[in-house]
Amino acid sequence: MTEAPGVLRQADIARLAGVSQSAVSRTFGGGRVAESTRQKVLRAAREFGYEPDAIARSLVTGQSNLVAIVLGDIHNPFYPYVLEELTRRLTAEGRFVLLFTVPRGGKVDDILPQALSHRVSGIVVGSAELSSHVVDLCREREVPLVLLNRYLPGSGASGVQSDNYGGGRLAAEHLLSLGRRRLGFVGGLAGTSTNQERRRGFQDALTEAGHSLVLDVDGSYSYEWGFEAAGRIVSEPKAVDAVFCGNDIVAMGVLDGLRQRGRRVPDDIAVVGFDNIPSASWPSYDLSTLRQPVDEMARATLAILDAAQHEAGPAGRLEELPVTLVTRGSTTGA
Repeated sequence: MTEAPGVLRQADIARLAGVSQSAVSRTFGGGRVAESTRQKVLRAAREFGYEPDAIARSLVTGQSNLVAIVLGDIHNPFYPYVLEELTRRLTAEGRFVLLFTVPRGGKVDDILPQALSHRVSGIVVGSAELSSHVVDLCREREVPLVLLNRYLPGSGASGVQSDNYGGGRLAAEHLLSLGRRRLGFVGGLAGTSTNQERRRGFQDALTEAGHSLVLDVDGSYSYEWGFEAAGRIVSEPKAVDAVFCGNDIVAMGVLDGLRQRGRRVPDDIAVVGFDNIPSASWPSYDLSTLRQPVDEMARATLAILDAAQHEAGPAGRLEELPVTLVTRGSTTGA
């Protein structure tokens, strides 16, 4: 009986790579195999031009070559920016993206069964509420889960985020260096780790310099909230001369709201955002902000997924990346 062409090819790859045929099967089937062995197999496969059938592989392994990305705030320009980078990297690796969005007020718990029904090989969750049930369910199904731009200590879920605390400190130090002394914080969604850490870093730097917040409000990560918050800023009895906003889209709402109310930026009030989305550099905003390293965040997210698939990393791992201050006209006037 003649062997199927796919079996013969795998045998050839095994001989060329100097590994067992079972190692080749595990490599292409998503099984557990040492990273050095996997690289040998992939090099040999490229030489033969061998590409395993993705559908057949999913039937054997119970998983597809899909990575589910679950976003809870698709209206925030930062997340489409991140989605583009994740998709680019996954496509380059021969993987595919399945996108789910959580409606406002919804939870990942409502979306997760849909993602798991597609036999995804990993799940990335950005800006959405997550329960311990979700983490436990992914662990039971042996599907790696990574939180992007969020972290839930003690949940067992891995996370990738920027140094939100350090970014808050940088914002305070920058504004203080410009002679601003009556500073406010216009946060995003109260209770989220990003909002809490950015505020804490900002407050700590002010306290160490002998100052305190004259305005401290939370709302949502939206332009509308920023525009509304501008009214609170101008009505504050202690005249605010600078504000640090929870993200760039909030800061843009603040900028437009201040200008509509006759305030000059930065002469009367300086404004700092967080994210450095592309529109932050538009001349109409010219926003000083903290740049999140989106490319490195995407790289770290996929690295954690890969490590989890090969049991090469600890559960509940946190990857925290540094942010960079980008100064523009909303604080310097230049």
